[in-house]
Amino acid sequence: MLSIANVSAAQAENYYEADDYYTRDLDDVDTGTPSATWYGKGATALGLTDDFNQSTFQQLLHGEGPNGESLHARKIDPDHHRAATDCTFSAPKSVSIAALIQGDTRVLAAHDQAVRTALSILETRYAQTRIRRPQRERKRVTTGNVVAAIFRHETSREQDPQLHSHCVLINATQLDNSQWRSLSNEAIVAHQKLLGEIYQNELAYQLRHHGYDITPTATGQFELTGYGPELLNTFSTRTQQIETYLEKWEQKLTETGGAPLHRSQQKQATLDTRRRKTTVPRSLLLTGWAETIQAQGLNLPEVPTQDIDLNQTSQTAAHAAATLGLDHAAERESVFKQAKAERFALEHGLGQQSFADLHQALRHHPNRIVIDDQWLTTHTALERERETIQMMVGGQGQVDPIATPEEVNQRLSDALSLTPGQREAIWLSATTCDRIIAWQGVAGSGKTHSLNLYARIAQDQGHDVTGYAPSAQAANVLHQDTGIPTNTVAHLLHTPDPDPSQFKHSSTKFPIWIVDEAGLLSAKAAHTLLQKAEVHQARVVLVGDTRQLSAVEAGNPFKSLQEAGIQTAILNQSRRQQTEALKTAVHHIAQGDIPTGLQQLDEAGFIQTVPLADRVSALAQDYLSLTPAQRKKTLILSGTNDDRLAITQKLRHALQQEGRLECDLFTLQSLRPKDLTQAQARYVSHYAIGDVIVPVRNYPRHGLERHQRYTVTAIDPTHNHLILQAPDGQTLTFNPVHCAKKTSYRIQQLPIAIGDQLRWTRNDRDLGIRNGQQFTITALNDQGQAQILTADGTARSLNLRGHHYIDYGLVSTTYSSQGKTAERVLVAADSTLTQEAFYVAVSRAKRHLTLYTPNKDDLLRIAQRSRANQNASDYLSLYQVTHHGQTPQTPTSTPNRRDDGRRIGERLARQLTTALRRDSRAENPASCLAQSTDRLAASLDSGAATASKTRQSSDSTVPELTRQFAAALRHRRQQWLLTQQDRQWYEHYAAQQPPEQPYHQDQMIVHQYLQEHCGHQGQPTQAQRRQAARILFQGPLARQLRQQEGRTAAVEYVKQQVNAVMQQRMHMRQQQRYVGVDIER
Repeated sequence: MLSIANVSAAQAENYYEADDYYTRDLDDVDTGTPSATWYGKGATALGLTDDFNQSTFQQLLHGEGPNGESLHARKIDPDHHRAATDCTFSAPKSVSIAALIQGDTRVLAAHDQAVRTALSILETRYAQTRIRRPQRERKRVTTGNVVAAIFRHETSREQDPQLHSHCVLINATQLDNSQWRSLSNEAIVAHQKLLGEIYQNELAYQLRHHGYDITPTATGQFELTGYGPELLNTFSTRTQQIETYLEKWEQKLTETGGAPLHRSQQKQATLDTRRRKTTVPRSLLLTGWAETIQAQGLNLPEVPTQDIDLNQTSQTAAHAAATLGLDHAAERESVFKQAKAERFALEHGLGQQSFADLHQALRHHPNRIVIDDQWLTTHTALERERETIQMMVGGQGQVDPIATPEEVNQRLSDALSLTPGQREAIWLSATTCDRIIAWQGVAGSGKTHSLNLYARIAQDQGHDVTGYAPSAQAANVLHQDTGIPTNTVAHLLHTPDPDPSQFKHSSTKFPIWIVDEAGLLSAKAAHTLLQKAEVHQARVVLVGDTRQLSAVEAGNPFKSLQEAGIQTAILNQSRRQQTEALKTAVHHIAQGDIPTGLQQLDEAGFIQTVPLADRVSALAQDYLSLTPAQRKKTLILSGTNDDRLAITQKLRHALQQEGRLECDLFTLQSLRPKDLTQAQARYVSHYAIGDVIVPVRNYPRHGLERHQRYTVTAIDPTHNHLILQAPDGQTLTFNPVHCAKKTSYRIQQLPIAIGDQLRWTRNDRDLGIRNGQQFTITALNDQGQAQILTADGTARSLNLRGHHYIDYGLVSTTYSSQGKTAERVLVAADSTLTQEAFYVAVSRAKRHLTLYTPNKDDLLRIAQRSRANQNASDYLSLYQVTHHGQTPQTPTSTPNRRDDGRRIGERLARQLTTALRRDSRAENPASCLAQSTDRLAASLDSGAATASKTRQSSDSTVPELTRQFAAALRHRRQQWLLTQQDRQWYEHYAAQQPPEQPYHQDQMIVHQYLQEHCGHQGQPTQAQRRQAARILFQGPLARQLRQQEGRTAAVEYVKQQVNAVMQQRMHMRQQQRYVGVDIER
């Protein structure tokens, strides 16, 4: 375990120095290794290579080097100066017993090595300082050096054996120019858990090497096998003191109605119960510990004496752990921090591999792509995004328009209330020749209303129109607004595809799929959706807003497709807000101008500043002041589910006092999804007793039936087993690795009363229930028998005891509110707010809005943080990627600005071409192009936007630039189509070849191609040889060479293969000529 605390100069004077906290018990320690040492490249630069010196340590705490030199760029204030950061690495209790009571010095050495392994990562990655840029901005830079003193202590304040090391990081670090600066510890604190897990893993690995067995604990740490709970508790006096203190504190809070303890209060308990540490001679400690063990009749396990070679197993385990870490990180983010993959690998492979082996396994993993020194993506993500774009590009210009321009104009002439953006969207969708198009519209721009007219036009032309959305609630809204049949995207993706042969008919009336809230599609879902559309030969209209919330899973395909040139209609006029103040503010926020939008909301009185503790009460009071009719038109939003439940309970209590909600009569056992990644769901450490597991398919070998609920009754972390109770009471032992398709839930106790507003959290087609649908309890008894009234006025009876997929519906999270509209919106703003969530929250309101925040400045800061899902193409070109996982060394150079410019140029070209195709009626292409360029420039960073402006041409030159861009894009598209054709040829020939080594197979393919086109005796033309080379260039071996060694190596390989085949054909012709001569003779 790792704990981190700042050490101020005042503390150094009044506490640490007065008590000699770090050095007071070092003289009594005789373990063969020094208990106080200097550490770090910064320490070496200061000449601190000799034995530890306390006076030098005190100088460093006051910001001075050994020779009195200042270690800071400016004079420091002793009263506010952070003298150092104390990183304390603590060993598990069983490790302390083995090292200190049983006297195994190998354990002490293992602890010291584990500490240094963690410190080496801290120093290399997270040692930083702040420097001031010429623009007066301060930026954190990594220096890669620290000045540290390591003090190993071996007892707790209660004189229990407690092996731990204080690593005191002096507030100083050195720049490349040899200047000293203050150490910025933000990155160290942010990666506290990773550094602690590195220590735990390295300690466990070294102990396994020395013959110890380890047993993982529920807290993610470990104990040595054989050291029982009674022995551990005997020497855990401090832990028992803290736990007793917390129990009394929580009991007092419960009695007074206070809120549960949060993490900072739990840390305070450690300080409140801490006594001054005293010094006891080591001999007396050993005698006392031995007498305690004897008095309580405890037994110590035998100390292993035989070391075990773990090198081979470590490398195998490291590769498996690296794969799982990457899978876990990449499931929710296309671009993720390396530390996220490392943490998961360490948590679930504790002690099975050294950190050095894990680092190498990640570094050379074939699915890993390095973006910079901290950020990664995967080849899977890159290929998925590339293929999604290729499917869109491949469908451009491939279908006939649904209707003629005259027919569409006639229909639009009857719709006088449409905005120009709505008209453009309908016109584009009906007249386009592209199979896949997009509608990009701001919140409240009337996208679904416009889809109604578009769907009628398509249906009148004989097309089947079906709507889909990522959520059941959004699909239901789409159905209500358009009248077309709708379903969820998930239902479409899990529906088996019919036989493709039935699509081979002469009719051109192919189906049309409208996908609403397309911004919530993940990369995986969008990729599968477009693949399915190709099978069904369906047109696809993607409707959404890139500025609103993204998918829970990885990727932002709606944004990626727009940047790649999908034909896009722009709806930028919101029709939702009915007051000028709200309309203007939301417009600025939609354009990314958060400061102006927030200022206008404040001036209009829409922001209420209340202390954090009073935020829920203030919101509840405002809600209760409304009339019942106003409440029905009010939407209450929170950032998290925990906040949602807290607000709900506050409102329910007030409504019961008001008499509008009766007393609780029944407690519902609601199931709340745990939202585990697939990698997490494999390990029992992510489950708790009482959790419920529901398989989505039958697993007869394990006794699990589809859609049945199995309750976790016990957990066996050693064997990764869950003990389950089946619905019939039978007990099952189950390894979650063997049941991949399952959903896990935690039980949530929901008190229910007459008048409660509830909502379904899962579809039930047999009962006609849709996820997200709300209903009200109109009658209820204590057995759960209820009468309910749905939102559409339908009354029905049901027994709540048999329904577990239900939750309160009075308050919504911001994420679930996307797509909703209300007269009045009350928002409990908290630290989870992001730019996208802020935009969604404020844009739900038609007339009234109230934001509850403790601090307006903090609200402005967090409302400008974007947390939109990223794509691999945001950082890398989709068509030229270095395979870092298989190269011997990852490049360490800084990003090349020319590369950034190239990527921006590619996107600009695609945007300009899209603008040309967007509206063939445009009389002024230059104006259309200028609008598209402005939208693109607004989405780029300031540096790229500046570069874009310097390249802008006058209106007279825009058409010529456009012609050149369009010609280049046509050429590129033609090249892509030829490449696809060459790849299909390769696959066609490869399927006819017997299994061979790749280079043998490549030669056979060239042979077959040339034989088909010029026979055995014919001499291939230059064009035929070039075509054979192009086909071979699409083979796996050539692609691998391109990824690893570059295009030149792949071209050289292809040339060699074709030349080899030509020589073989020449030799065969000569042999046949000789045979012919012999026969004639």
